[in-house]
Amino acid sequence: MARFRGFPALSVLISITLLLARATAQIPDPCAGYDHPPTGTGLLNGRNDFPPGFVFGTATSAYQEDIQRMKYMNVDAYRLSISWSRVIPCIEPYVTIWHWDTPQALEAEYGGFLSSNIVKDFEDYCDLLFEEYGKKVTKWITLNEPVTYVMRGYDEGLMAPGRCSVYMDPITYGRYPQNMVDLVGTRLPTFNDEDSASLRGSYDFLGLNYYTAYYSMNNPAFDPEHLEYLKDSHAITTATGADGKLIGPQLGSSWQYLYPQGLQYLLNYTKDEYRNPHIYITENGLSQEDDPTQTIEEATQDDTRIQFYDSHLDSVLQSMTGYNVNVSGFFAWSFADNYEWNDGYSVRFGFYYIDYTDGHLTRYPKSSACWYTNFLNRNAPTGQTLIRQKVHSSKLQARPTAHRSAAALGGRRALPARRFSRW
Repeated sequence: MARFRGFPALSVLISITLLLARATAQIPDPCAGYDHPPTGTGLLNGRNDFPPGFVFGTATSAYQEDIQRMKYMNVDAYRLSISWSRVIPCIEPYVTIWHWDTPQALEAEYGGFLSSNIVKDFEDYCDLLFEEYGKKVTKWITLNEPVTYVMRGYDEGLMAPGRCSVYMDPITYGRYPQNMVDLVGTRLPTFNDEDSASLRGSYDFLGLNYYTAYYSMNNPAFDPEHLEYLKDSHAITTATGADGKLIGPQLGSSWQYLYPQGLQYLLNYTKDEYRNPHIYITENGLSQEDDPTQTIEEATQDDTRIQFYDSHLDSVLQSMTGYNVNVSGFFAWSFADNYEWNDGYSVRFGFYYIDYTDGHLTRYPKSSACWYTNFLNRNAPTGQTLIRQKVHSSKLQARPTAHRSAAALGGRRALPARRFSRW
């Protein structure tokens, strides 16, 4: 672990804790200005639709005032990522150890994750985090979206590390799936007996990120001169079904379509194929295209996001109650608008609208923030402390009641899309 010693940034957690303890700023009620609170699809009543102990969370950056807003919203936990290359507390942190940011020095030295040398360095990095934060953090997520990192970073070269050159079977059974062995052949690395034994059952819980779904169809074409990850499966994905219709309404990002039942299919499949693992939904959220011509009042009316979360939470509940899938929590992506990788600020995922132009990054609650707050506070567990600061924002005018909206959903059973992953 000596390789990663001597970095002073590890005192940051204590500093943030002190800032939170001393914070006195009042957080505006996200429902201020509504004559009636926004409503969802009517599928769910509140958090008590879910079993006791079910964790409701969201993801965020480390702004202390955002933590206060989350506490006001009554979330149980928040998810954040620690940056390896840069090397908080009435709400429990679920910490992602690696979120695609391999140090450039390791990329230059031996090629990062293309080399087995990464194993020891990554182990040292993990040990350092456990030693420094282990008493404060009990929930650790090892890797974020490995399928995205492999496909976008190494096959397509569109994301870091920008190089062109499946995870549950190895950590459940200690081997790759047989169809993968048959299709990839000798290019697929092999596990020795020691590797297989150490991989088998090597996780405590599985984090699933789900955003959308696609249909799949056979693609037997194979060119041995142009080997690609995406072609190894001999299948292609498409948002258009055999009937010529989209799988669901297209959302803000070109890759995302509204298909909440796909989450239910994914959960049921995971239970059947991988010995009913302990699951958290670690990301689920709606992208909306940023429209600079909108006023803040217009931009914060996001009825589609309310429908999105209402229907996806219902899919989770259906898998839990109708198929006995072992799901323990749900993390919304995201609490506030964020810098969305190579999309930058062109799309918005948050419950809170961030004004990137006023010089202060002012947060404005969207109608979905009010809906989620009410959802989490309805039928709250007995004895749970609810923060209710009746402070009205002076920056928002009274807004009309959000209208309930619905979309026609349907189509054949779909293949879960690229933007879900497994740890």
